[in-house]
Amino acid sequence: MDLLAECTRMIPIYTVGHVLVGGRKVINTGGVQAYIMDDDTLLIPGTNSSGDWWSFNLQTSTVLGRDIDWADLDKAVGNARWHKGFAKHARILYHALGGWRPRAIVGHSLGGASAQILGAYLGVPTLAIATPRARKGSHRLKNEGWVLNVVYEKDLVTQVPPKTLGFRYAGSVEVMTRVPGVTKALHNPADYLPVMQAEIAAGTLRSHFP
Repeated sequence: MDLLAECTRMIPIYTVGHVLVGGRKVINTGGVQAYIMDDDTLLIPGTNSSGDWWSFNLQTSTVLGRDIDWADLDKAVGNARWHKGFAKHARILYHALGGWRPRAIVGHSLGGASAQILGAYLGVPTLAIATPRARKGSHRLKNEGWVLNVVYEKDLVTQVPPKTLGFRYAGSVEVMTRVPGVTKALHNPADYLPVMQAEIAAGTLRSHFP
């Protein structure tokens, strides 16, 4: 997948009155929103209501994958420990897909945390942008190689839950640093895009994945 192209098509989701070009289906269930695109990519946006905080973000205890009513998880993901709220989000979305398998997954923020879990389960190319840490535990799962996290070092969302509590990103991570001309805090896809462009031009961020 083209990192810049995927970040770019997340931007309209956060624009009032947006029209998402290339969207085939909208998922909106159990407080979870996502979009199935014409090319079979699953787009998962981040927090967009106060309910997301109570239902997902602030449920910071951890659970085993198999303990969240997700009976068909494979052994690796089912035995792994996850942030409870993010695992709940991923489980709701997975059930909403009804057995459909995406070609790729792109998530932002809360959606990026959910994408980490789904990508590690399904083993499809997954890009998580500006994402918090979803996984607790050092053991690497068999499909984590399919997941790439792109985070900005000053983005506070990407620093929680803290590493000191044993949390980490599922998959590999590319950490972007401040570039000339960028002085504000970054989190939204529209803010990440120019930094990603600069980092790719400088050779410090890959342009495609996998």
